Amino acid sequence: MGWSNPKAPYNAILCHIKSKGIRVYHREIKSGACGLFDCRKMIITISKDLKNTYEGCGVLCHELSHFCDYQEGKFLKFFEERLTEKDLDLIIKAEMSAIKNAVKLSKMWEIQYSPPELTKKGFDESVEFWKKYYFQ
Repeated sequence: MGWSNPKAPYNAILCHIKSKGIRVYHREIKSGACGLFDCRKMIITISKDLKNTYEGCGVLCHELSHFCDYQEGKFLKFFEERLTEKDLDLIIKAEMSAIKNAVKLSKMWEIQYSPPELTKKGFDESVEFWKKYYFQ
């Protein structure tokens, strides 16, 4: 859209997140996730491979969306409790909320973010990943 280089919008999103009092770290994430939000420590961790990329912009928006949901009191069990297989519907609702809100947020920074979860195939693959990720 409006950026010829992903570094500028990435840094703009990063500054916005930090202005909310959230620390951001770029690290290798062994679980296979692209990003994580820790509500207890107010930390977002992003895969170091996504730093200064358009995909990383989308992931930052996704994790920021989790923060917004947490601040609004949505899906509190998702953020504050250990989840079991019985919580799969909650996980799907919380993740899809963050995905849809990330698309909206990315437009604020003129980023075209099209997460694969918005397609049937991508959604199905993500549900399988979430089962492994949350229930290990």
